[in-house]
Amino acid sequence: MKLKRPDCETCPVRTLSIFECVDKAHLSEISRTKGFSAFKKGEVIFREGQPALGIYILHSGSVKITKTGVMGREQIVTFAKVGEIMGYQPMFLEEEYDISAVTLESSTICFIHRDKIFKLIDEDKDFAFKFIKTALQTTKKVTEIVSSLSQKTVRSRVAESILIINQEFGEDDNGFIQTSLSREDLSAMIGTSSESYIRTLKEFKDDGLISTKGKLIKIEKLGELTQIAEIYNYL
Repeated sequence: MKLKRPDCETCPVRTLSIFECVDKAHLSEISRTKGFSAFKKGEVIFREGQPALGIYILHSGSVKITKTGVMGREQIVTFAKVGEIMGYQPMFLEEEYDISAVTLESSTICFIHRDKIFKLIDEDKDFAFKFIKTALQTTKKVTEIVSSLSQKTVRSRVAESILIINQEFGEDDNGFIQTSLSREDLSAMIGTSSESYIRTLKEFKDDGLISTKGKLIKIEKLGELTQIAEIYNYL
């Protein structure tokens, strides 16, 4: 079955994105020329080393942004949520991607060629300002996470990773964090082995700080977990 491309003007995701302020004429042009694709869980949207020809917008699903670290090991840099843009930094520099984007679940993605983005930035100052602001906020968030995690013990990093995914993905009606990230993904997020991550999770569970159901995690004692994470401005 052919995938139906959503109309940007009526798409509810637009209100969550940097395109919220774009006028009807520009939206119509983007709708006509954008790409729209479906990805299965675990598929690569773009990878390190590929030329950056435009930006990607997450229309549905969830995505992890990764970077190859020491010894070729994957590290999760951040996550993308519905409405968020991906892959814009190297596009402006006319460089190859220095990160990869991989789906965490079945997802749909919009792609807009850089020529259209540059034209929109040139013709719509409100969009240009919103784009710059969003880019700076994302860079600040990633920098803070990387800086924080690099200076902590494994126990503190595991605690912080739980708090991060809780903020990023939210909780279901039973209080479990709404993501089925594997333990390998979570360990890659903080730069430790999956064995060490699993061992620390068990310690947290034994101490009553969290409970688990399969891959799902539920925070039982937020205050204590926040103290272990050494975060003093959480929520």
